[in-house]
Amino acid sequence: MDPIGRRARPRLTRITGARPASQPSPARGGRRCGGLRRRDVVHRAHPASRGAATTLTPPGSHPVLGTLHEWGEHFSPVLYLLVPLPLVWPGAGPLLLAQTLILAAGSLAVFAFARRRLDDPTAAAMFAVLYLVNPSLHGINVRDIHPQAFAIPLIMAAALAVDAGRYGWCAAALVLVLGCREDAAIPVIGFGLWLMLARRRWAAGLAVAAVSLAVLALDVYVLMPHWSGGRYRHMLDRWVYLGTSLDQIAVSLVQPWRWWRAVVTPPKIVYVLAMLAPVGFLPLAAPAALAAALPGLAMNLLATDSVLFHYRSQYQAFVLPFVMLAAVEGYRWLTTFHARERRAHGANDQRPDRHPRSTHA
Repeated sequence: MDPIGRRARPRLTRITGARPASQPSPARGGRRCGGLRRRDVVHRAHPASRGAATTLTPPGSHPVLGTLHEWGEHFSPVLYLLVPLPLVWPGAGPLLLAQTLILAAGSLAVFAFARRRLDDPTAAAMFAVLYLVNPSLHGINVRDIHPQAFAIPLIMAAALAVDAGRYGWCAAALVLVLGCREDAAIPVIGFGLWLMLARRRWAAGLAVAAVSLAVLALDVYVLMPHWSGGRYRHMLDRWVYLGTSLDQIAVSLVQPWRWWRAVVTPPKIVYVLAMLAPVGFLPLAAPAALAAALPGLAMNLLATDSVLFHYRSQYQAFVLPFVMLAAVEGYRWLTTFHARERRAHGANDQRPDRHPRSTHA
């Protein structure tokens, strides 16, 4: 059975009628500050539920009305782009359909990127199909709506824009990625590595990585604590053994004796193999391009929560686009190497023998 399915998941609890005395009044709880509460999203998707308060609570706990601010939980302003959908088609259906179409659109980016790099429409179509049937992509899509999933097609579109010389479109795609979630700055840092190592654009790559780090710090230290009224809790839950702040974790990363035992484990080795196997381990032939996946992989491999290193969880949205880009580059390297070897063997076969054997009667 899928271990993700066995995990205790938060549930949406709808409360109507009288509330317990221990719960604060909805009118007094929480701050709006321009963000979306979870119940606001539900009310937009389900107009009939506006008479009830909806909160996200873990199993066994008591819901608290009006205290959970969406931007204090996860900073995902990109969700505002989906707000008009329930006005046309009420319910969660259009949101799920929109996510499916957005992820499927990534195949167009894969095809265009591969065709430009390989100059082979058949091979490009093969990579588009490999993307569409990727088990990680399906695992991300079948479980709820995840704004970080939108980073998959956006990252690949940004790479295509760089190769096409459309730098404005690349910047727009990266800005949308940063708006997916606060930790979506991590794959944008990876994109900076891709620019530096795979495209030799050192200045642009450093600038992208630096801006992403600044945005991550702004989200975690300023914006989200403002709306949540406390510290960013996700860092404490999953990487607490490395530190309780970004600077402490950064220092721990250069101290491998603190984390190598947590990373080199059988489940995490299986996870890495599961990410590479669907594309035939082709990314290993393009280490410069695959290095862009390191920030996302590090986030997952260093975590103590098993959901992060499950190949079908939504956290692979920060790894999968770079795996696909590296697979294309790996295939390109292999075909180029094979063609070079064939030419070399052909030249050797056609070269005349300078020292023919003497024959004796």
